[in-house]
Amino acid sequence: MKKLFVIILIFTITFTRAQQSKLSLKECIALALNEQPRFQTEKIKSENSVFDVKVAKSALGPQVALTYNYQYNAVRPTSLVPTALTRPSNNTSMTGDFTELQFGTTWQQDFGVSLFQPLYDRQINSKITESRITEQLGILEKEEEKEEIIYEVVETYLKVSQKQLEYRVGIIDTIRTHKTVQLIQLGYQQGRILKTELNMALINHNNSKSILAKVTNELDAEYVNLGFLIGYDKVKEVDEKFYKQIDGLFSNMEAIGINDRESITSKILKTRDSLLAQKIISNKMSRLPTLAFDAFWGANQFNQNFRPFEADTWFGNSFLGVSLKLPLLSANGTKNKIAKLRGERAMKAQELLEDENRKIQEKKQLDISIRTLKSELVFLKENMALRKSSLAIYQARFSNAKANTYQINEEELLLQKSSELFYSKQSELWSAVLKMYKNQGRLMEFLN
Repeated sequence: MKKLFVIILIFTITFTRAQQSKLSLKECIALALNEQPRFQTEKIKSENSVFDVKVAKSALGPQVALTYNYQYNAVRPTSLVPTALTRPSNNTSMTGDFTELQFGTTWQQDFGVSLFQPLYDRQINSKITESRITEQLGILEKEEEKEEIIYEVVETYLKVSQKQLEYRVGIIDTIRTHKTVQLIQLGYQQGRILKTELNMALINHNNSKSILAKVTNELDAEYVNLGFLIGYDKVKEVDEKFYKQIDGLFSNMEAIGINDRESITSKILKTRDSLLAQKIISNKMSRLPTLAFDAFWGANQFNQNFRPFEADTWFGNSFLGVSLKLPLLSANGTKNKIAKLRGERAMKAQELLEDENRKIQEKKQLDISIRTLKSELVFLKENMALRKSSLAIYQARFSNAKANTYQINEEELLLQKSSELFYSKQSELWSAVLKMYKNQGRLMEFLN
């Protein structure tokens, strides 16, 4: 009687908890996306990639710099000039001797503002395109992480839903086997039942309690997994309306098979290939001529002594110009860089092909698994219902002395096995359906 009281108490607590507010799947996904550090990291990386575009664009703008230099010439430079230029006369020739002349002073200062403005540089434009592709890649990687978190949340939510259901069913089964024990125990006390038959009933009851304890621990473990995703302080029972709506996932499988969507992984591989292609273009652009506008405005000071602030020793200096640069021979290995990038593109093409083949293979395998499991579950569910019905009939007949305990114990044992197998297969089916949604790039539908 005491055991029955404990079981009823557990059932009452469970019923009371069922009346409390529960977590919906949408709430769990929102909490996980807000809580998970790895998604926040990808989000920040994606946001930072915007600055890479701005940095690349800044190379097109003017570059203004303030320059200053104070120089001590320990040995002033010497040059040779024709003597005729230093001592001209009517009799000297421009092809005569040379005279050594020192230029400059011991101390020299330079101060001014320089301006550099690119006018034509195809490599800069290509680098900007690179940064935009990198930005798009960051967005896709963020979406990939988001999809992975949604997958983990839905998977855990499904497991919690099932374990909650199994927990409630386990309580009902334990109450039922306790009732069977009481029924057979009464017959044993009346001398109508053998001790071995009572022992079998007790074994079945212990099995029910063991299954209930196992399910309780598994449910607690899934709550821990859910807490890891959404925050341990936010964990509570999940809404089993999702469990009741689970058949809607099965009915959508036909539509999923018709309208395949490109996976995030495939998009990322294609974007990385585009980035490599653009890097090849950037390297080719480095061989093209560049045109730029240069300007300087400032002054120089020349003095034989260390007198940085002496008046009348400063001379103005400024210029405007256009510079043209045409690379003829480069030591940076542009040709080898391009060859390496082309090799990387070839590898990316193979990765993309492998990803597409894997996706097709996984879809075909999942399709077979789903059809097989759905077929098995139909019969398992029907068998469970039949065994429950048979058990109820045997119990009623036993009360009227028209059935023996062997039939009751045997049916009880078979019902326990059928129940365990049913929920195991159901878990496999849910997992297969979820993987199919992921395979077809439709996980975002769980947000709705």
